[in-house]
Amino acid sequence: MNWGIKGPLTLPARSTANRSKVGLVTRLRYTTDASRASYLADIHARGIQHIRDDWRWEEVEQTQGVFDWSSIDAVMVLAAQYGITVLPTFCYSAKWAASGPTKFHPPTDPGTFATYCSRLVQRYGRGGQFWSEHADLTPVPITAGEVWNEPWLYQYWAPNPDVAAYARLARAAAAAVHAVDPAFELLISGDVSLVPSSGSDSWWIRALLTADPTLDTVVNGFSMHPYANIRSHSPYDETTARYEYSRVQLAHDDVLFMKKRNLPWWITEIGWSNGNTGSSAPFYARGVSETTSAGYVEGALVRAVQEWTYVKRVYVQTYEKSTGIATDFWGNAGLLRLDGSPKPALERITAYLA
Repeated sequence: MNWGIKGPLTLPARSTANRSKVGLVTRLRYTTDASRASYLADIHARGIQHIRDDWRWEEVEQTQGVFDWSSIDAVMVLAAQYGITVLPTFCYSAKWAASGPTKFHPPTDPGTFATYCSRLVQRYGRGGQFWSEHADLTPVPITAGEVWNEPWLYQYWAPNPDVAAYARLARAAAAAVHAVDPAFELLISGDVSLVPSSGSDSWWIRALLTADPTLDTVVNGFSMHPYANIRSHSPYDETTARYEYSRVQLAHDDVLFMKKRNLPWWITEIGWSNGNTGSSAPFYARGVSETTSAGYVEGALVRAVQEWTYVKRVYVQTYEKSTGIATDFWGNAGLLRLDGSPKPALERITAYLA
């Protein structure tokens, strides 16, 4: 059975190699202590060894030079207890550092963001202060991190995406974190589309590596979020290749065509919503049934793990409760139902890793 996927679904032999390449996006810093503990226990029981979590600057350093590590500490204690590796997204601006009125306005000085990134690596990375303070834990340090979340989209890089400014931010962050840990894998956004508020769409990764032709020599990998633009499309759909899950291959090939380094790719968000399933929903916010999304998720894992050997890891969006409101697209992207029970997609991930 192919669960509605347009294309072959060849299931791989089960192995620990699958576990090394599959993770979940989480929102652990925004849950209660009890829920956080319950969620990580369940994630561990399912054989999932990796999570991705936003580490937002404005919440950690509200006043310049004054750090509140408590929420990240709480996640890292539990993650270490279960042997789960965290991929942090170093994201958004602190209010005091932003170039505009919101956290989505990049910092005026990239060096301030770079310092934030280096402080995180100093605390939670290999040999970090956090591990000295928690000698009872077996260290599971952060060894990789993303620079910003979706800087190609105007909602997350205000007022509009700027490849040159992002390149400067990435360079500053790379210098800072590699001064702390030369082996740290710093990831930059390698997605295809560049979407300003005007709605026009150009090619992000080409523009980025044209604006800074040697940026690939100072970072360690590319991340992307290859959601199907027509949200109900399967991971095998090729209807509009640039806007399908298949654009992972397009972006990878484009980097090689530009004669850039063959760096690893990380799919740090992918998933399908179970909201807005009616045919009247707009194409960009049209969900699928729980059964269909389960097949789509497994197909996405198969392509990332088996077909695209250059993909180091894929994170499924997202381990959290859905709202259960039929018309709520993003609110129904969670892998749990409103009552906390797992959706079929989460069970399929579990079976894939078994």
